[in-house]
Amino acid sequence: MCGIIHTVRDFENISQGEPRMKKKLFTVLSLLVIASFLLTGCFYSGVSEASCAYVVGDGYPDSDVDEVYYPGEEIPQASTDHVIKYVPCGDRNYLINDGSQVSNGISVGDEIQLLKAKTSTGTDILIAVSSYFQLNQNKEAMKAFFKYQYKFGAASDRDVSGGEINNSTEGWLDMLGETFGPAMARSAREGAFLTTDAIWQNGDTAQIAILQQYMVESIKEKLRAPTGYNNIDFFCGANASGWPDPKKPGEGEFYCAPIEIVIDYVIKNPDQSNSSTQGSISLSQQRLQVAQELYGPNAYCWLGLQDLVQACANAGSTCVFNFSGNVCQGGIIDDGPPAVIIPSPTSVPTELVPTATP
Repeated sequence: MCGIIHTVRDFENISQGEPRMKKKLFTVLSLLVIASFLLTGCFYSGVSEASCAYVVGDGYPDSDVDEVYYPGEEIPQASTDHVIKYVPCGDRNYLINDGSQVSNGISVGDEIQLLKAKTSTGTDILIAVSSYFQLNQNKEAMKAFFKYQYKFGAASDRDVSGGEINNSTEGWLDMLGETFGPAMARSAREGAFLTTDAIWQNGDTAQIAILQQYMVESIKEKLRAPTGYNNIDFFCGANASGWPDPKKPGEGEFYCAPIEIVIDYVIKNPDQSNSSTQGSISLSQQRLQVAQELYGPNAYCWLGLQDLVQACANAGSTCVFNFSGNVCQGGIIDDGPPAVIIPSPTSVPTELVPTATP
């Protein structure tokens, strides 16, 4: 009876020897207590708006999840013979910067060393980048995530927001460091190969957009690698993700939006010692590997076209290319209307169509 009988007996014991009026008062109060328990359904506790809760084990912790409770839901009293664990279910971030920003004496950021990468010309660059995400609240994903986080101890015994470092518990930070850190580094290295030196020379917005878009489109895949779940995304984008009816979590399908990536800035790496001949060979091999993922078996051709355009730009020349059909699949360069069509770095080219100049 969720403690009702015990509470009523307490009132009865207190009322012993009291005048009749006081006994009536205690009787009324007892009835009110009973009614309140019945109305609340004997709930144990509520989950905060920024957390999700797992009911696991049978009096001791393990990685077998019996039930998942979402932000704002209440956990029934019957669950107290199990172990309850909490994880953040609100918007979170993973920040990579130079550590120059400080709050309360602590550097703001999950990593305080900029990501290292190379542009398409082989220039070493440093990248500051931020990602904004939340857990995928789909029940299947939540249960799988609990097994993944188990080795880090990312789930907490308390429904609290924050901790000693970066408003997170130590286990949560360890999990992010082994998951988000490597994934963002790989994604940034590949995306940087698609950019020119304009990305660091003048912060060219078009080049930054190329890198940023590549990371947005590839980050979920990169995050799956360390988890061992190739068909489940543990992380979704902040803000845009959610349930069909925010007031009814757990009902319907949770929409997992793309993870938001923001390139804060890109600078030239003062250490250019890796820009050697051997480094250039390695760069070319990595660049080809990225191009093959983007453009397929004709990657050599597309890279040649990109280099041709870049060579004209570097020489300060105005170059006009006339393409007839898909030049990488048997098309020719003719003397028809001028057109320069280079495939987007985020899509696989299909066919080049001549564009007439008005």
